[in-house]
Amino acid sequence: MNTISNEINMPVGPHRNILTEKIAIDCEMMRSSIGQLLGRVSVVNYNGETIFDTFVCYPESINITNTDKEFSGIGRNDIDPQNGAQPFSEVQATLVELLCNRIVIGHDIEKDI
Repeated sequence: MNTISNEINMPVGPHRNILTEKIAIDCEMMRSSIGQLLGRVSVVNYNGETIFDTFVCYPESINITNTDKEFSGIGRNDIDPQNGAQPFSEVQATLVELLCNRIVIGHDIEKDI
């Protein structure tokens, strides 16, 4: 993520031109009134270059109860669409496109996908 002076993280990508056969994904979760939700997703290529990195926002009807900032690094400002957070449906569509026909590497990945 690119960080500007007021500590708001800005999304990166997707940079489809640097996709490799093997990619790594990491997801950070947060708690809501309907259970665990994706708060941030990062995808890097085989060379460690960032392909996609974004925070995720949800409709106001979904109450985010805890971002678990001490563990996830996600703050309330990060998931604000005015600060660049992207709607879950858009993030999901991007991930489907990026991960399709690739070898996906990650830690505890069954929770991330």
